[in-house]
This record gives sequence, structure tokens and C-alpha cells, in this order.
Amino acid sequence: MWSRRAQEYEQKITSGKIYELAEVVRDLNKGDGLLVDQSYSERQLFEKAYDRILSEFQIVMKLSLEDTQKKLNKILKRNLEAEIAKVENKTIQTTEVVE
Repeated sequence: MWSRRAQEYEQKITSGKIYELAEVVRDLNKGDGLLVDQSYSERQLFEKAYDRILSEFQIVMKLSLEDTQKKLNKILKRNLEAEIAKVENKTIQTTEVVE
């Protein structure tokens, strides 16, 4: 099932159609749960679609990469700094339990 969906996502990413690219970003975006809830292949597909849509938006909006990324992350409700802190806290807690 996932392999079929992954192929469909890959086709949409490479189609050159902005709406299909946006669908992939929407479907694979996990917001704040991005790093925890996705498999490696999901993250890879998301990052590929995200990078492409980011470059498209940067051209259209005529902003720097950083400003465009901030706007896109806000729209997608992605707070990567908070997410990284969550993952680090879980790692620390797991380590403490094991010790």
C-alpha cells in the first residue's frame, strides 16, 4: 500500500504541476510531529516536495530563502526548533530510564 502511494507522490513531485506538489506537501506534512511520526521514506518524500515548493515560492514572492522558509513553515505550522527539543527530551528521558 505505502509503495503505491510513494510512487504516486513521486510522480506528483516530478510532474511540474504546483497543485500536485502542494498536495504532497499537505499530505505528508505532520506539523510539529514531523520528526517523530514519519518513516524515513515519508520524510525523504516530504523534504523533496518541500524543497521544490520552497524554491517555487521564493521565486514568486521574491524573498530570501530564509524569509520564504519562515513563511512556509508558519503556513504549514512547522516549528522545527520545538520539535528538535521534544526529540532531545525524549532521548534524555529514555537514557535516564535505562541507567
